[in-house]
Amino acid sequence: MAGTGNGRAKEDQGDMITLKRGTTGAAYLQARLRRDAPELADALNRGEIKSVRAAAIEAGIIIPFPSIQIKEPLPTAQKLLAKKGQEWCLQLLEELSELVLLDPASLVKGNYFPLANPIRLGHHDE
Repeated sequence: MAGTGNGRAKEDQGDMITLKRGTTGAAYLQARLRRDAPELADALNRGEIKSVRAAAIEAGIIIPFPSIQIKEPLPTAQKLLAKKGQEWCLQLLEELSELVLLDPASLVKGNYFPLANPIRLGHHDE
C-alpha cells in the first residue's frame, strides 16, 4: 500500500516552524538575505558579519525576543533592567503596581483587567 499523508515527510520539514512560512535554518535565511538584503548577504560572505543569524537580525528577518529566568526578584529585576532599560522597567513597575493593588475579587469576576485584550478569569462564554 502506498504511503499516506500530504507529502511533507518529517525529514523534509526543516525546523519546527510551519512549512508555509519557511524555517530559521541557515540556507533559508541566506536565501532571504540574498533576496531582501543583498548588501548584508555580501557583507556576510566577506566575513564582516559574524553569522547568518546576526545578518538576518540586522535585516529584520528575525526579531529576537529576550528571555530571562525568573527565580528570585532581585536578580530578575537586575536582568530586566539590563535587557529592557529604565523606561521600560518603570512602565512595568506601574503596570504591576496596578495589578497587585487590585481587589483580587474584581479579577476573578472579570470586572477589570488593564490589557488591550482583556483576560477574563473565571468567566466563560456560554
